[in-house]
Amino acid sequence: MLSDAVVTAIKADAKAYLQRSGRFRGNPDAAATATVVRYVKAGNSARTTLLHRLEDNAVTGADLPFYALTDIAFCRALIWLHRLHKRVRVVIDRKWVRSCPSAIECVKLLINAGIPVRHRTPIMHYKLLILTYKDDIFVSSGSANLTNAAWNHNDELLVQIMGPPGYVAQAMFAQLFGQSLKTDPDFALTPTEPTGFGSEPSDRRFAETLTHGNIWSSLSNALLLALLQHWYSAAIIYRDTQDFFVLLALWGIRSCNSV
Repeated sequence: MLSDAVVTAIKADAKAYLQRSGRFRGNPDAAATATVVRYVKAGNSARTTLLHRLEDNAVTGADLPFYALTDIAFCRALIWLHRLHKRVRVVIDRKWVRSCPSAIECVKLLINAGIPVRHRTPIMHYKLLILTYKDDIFVSSGSANLTNAAWNHNDELLVQIMGPPGYVAQAMFAQLFGQSLKTDPDFALTPTEPTGFGSEPSDRRFAETLTHGNIWSSLSNALLLALLQHWYSAAIIYRDTQDFFVLLALWGIRSCNSV
């Protein structure tokens, strides 16, 4: 439990950010509200809750800097907010997005809808969703990206805050957005080779084929198919199906012993 002195200091800090910036739509007096902090395991339940928050009519704006963004449902929710004339701003990691076709598709959807999307030259590793309300603010951060891997495969954590400290996160985003470059859908998002490493492989199938075991497995399968086709042709020509199946069985035994 935080002491009253610490809570007072946090509120004062948040209010100072609001007053200095002048870029926030919230009321500076909102810094007097209570703060709620939640630790949430990322998963489908957390995903659904975040989407419901985005669809809340009380939301006045959304700021979203994310390293990896491939969840199309979040793109649609952001576009819906934008069409309601609510402020939406996005910052991406251009290098990762270019390596992932589904990420390129998501980002182009946002840009084509008129949402300002920017990128940084260094790696932009934020995972941050900021939702503003008339007199409050919600922030979700942590390790999870907006991807299928984060929701269904990885062990990820979300830290969610409702209250004054969120304005500090918004000030950090405002600085990041101001230092970022406008993302052109034609020139800035040209595809590159997918990456299969880290918590967010940009092409899971590509990642799986990079392992030595899978490479040899693929070669073995191709060789087996070629041999079967050859032997089947021989069996058809000579009608010697008995010898064909004996030969196939012997080859199978030798293959199993060699693995």
